[in-house]
Amino acid sequence: MRGAHLVSLQLLLDYFWASIVIIAPYILVLFSCFNFYTSIATIFKHQWTDNSFAGIRKNSCSPRDTANTLCNVPYAPTDEINQLCLSMYNSTDCQRIRDSALAASVEYSGQLILAQSLAGVVIILILSYALYTAFHILTTRVFTQSMNDNINYLLLIPIASCAAIGAYYWWMTALDTGFGFTYYPVIFIALACAQCVALPFGIYAGRQKSRLLLAIYMSVVVL
Repeated sequence: MRGAHLVSLQLLLDYFWASIVIIAPYILVLFSCFNFYTSIATIFKHQWTDNSFAGIRKNSCSPRDTANTLCNVPYAPTDEINQLCLSMYNSTDCQRIRDSALAASVEYSGQLILAQSLAGVVIILILSYALYTAFHILTTRVFTQSMNDNINYLLLIPIASCAAIGAYYWWMTALDTGFGFTYYPVIFIALACAQCVALPFGIYAGRQKSRLLLAIYMSVVVL
């Protein structure tokens, strides 16, 4: 907003590239929200008795003092639940109380996630329109010059991502957890190293504004 108010091309350029960096992970998070919405009932069923759900049980179970007793029973056949409920609490109301609380918590959480997802879609649309407007204000020439200077530095993001994923897989293989894909860390570390080698060449090609060097660089990056 300040860049538009001051008619500052540099501030608009900074805003444009910052938005480009932000929008991709934002879309990924938004997709995760919609995906979580479709599977929320299954997740709640399997995690209902976990300690991390203690607060949800406390707010959903009725009466509330059953959050860690009658309401805190796992998903199982009705006969098994009744037997467990009788042996522990001398009651057969466990399944009814749990199902009622689970339905209420799933409905509330689903509405909350859906509202957040829809708000995220609106933000994406606004951000896309802002990028479109900034692009036309900057003009193609200014944008192309800035892209030559900055696009290579944006590759630091996938380089860091590959290195982080490689380190994580390396850690997994060292834990003796049965993770058998020992070649995963080698692949991701190799990708990070290859991009590190190609990055200086891309910066040089961009500054020289050589179509041949840029074509070679893009071919290397694609490969």
